[in-house]
Amino acid sequence: MLQDEGRVQFFYSHNKKGQIVKETIHSATILYEYNKEGKLTTRNSETHKIKYEYSKNKLLIRKIVSGKDAETTTYTYE
Repeated sequence: MLQDEGRVQFFYSHNKKGQIVKETIHSATILYEYNKEGKLTTRNSETHKIKYEYSKNKLLIRKIVSGKDAETTTYTYE
């Protein structure tokens, strides 16, 4: 838990690999999921779901945001 002068509270839950699986800020909760390589695959909150897709080379190639302000970002590498 972290506090900023008693106003903001953050709570984190981790899995056995030390990755954050749950983050709570005040009463809002964000859940995280990872693939077998340990890469972040999903980030879910009350207002957004973000999905991360990776190439065969394990590089981030796409971020898909659904919910409020939906958008897709595609990444390319040279």
